Amino acid sequence: MALRKARRAVNNAVRKAEKALHRRGVDARRAERERKKRVTEMKAKGEFIPIKMYEFIRDPEKNPMSEELESLKPHPSLIQTLEALQPNQENTAIDPRLLEDDIELRLERMEEAIIAISDEEDSEEDIPSGDDDSIESVDSIARCKFC
Repeated sequence: MALRKARRAVNNAVRKAEKALHRRGVDARRAERERKKRVTEMKAKGEFIPIKMYEFIRDPEKNPMSEELESLKPHPSLIQTLEALQPNQENTAIDPRLLEDDIELRLERMEEAIIAISDEEDSEEDIPSGDDDSIESVDSIARCKFC
């Protein structure tokens, strides 16, 4: 129950920061539209346009600075609380055989017969005779089930 509340608090903090950044972006875009509109009106009337009016207004949502990106991260105390409430990895149910440091490996020989096919139909030398030459051995590594 406490873990669920901590997760919810972290998610709410992140969501709140994202909404605030979005709101600042909306306000900046609106202010930029108004600035452009005002500059074009002043040009049309032939009025003097201050240099400050030529500076565009940055959209923090589209071009965030490092401080704005940092504000999207949850507070470290919330993360610390969440990590403290999560169950330890030692208490989870894991097959004890997987935790063993001594894993015994056993090599098994697998045999496959390879038949060579040639253009000559009546040739008896292409038929495998059971010799070791016609059998290819493939070694595989298998985990010992009883170890």
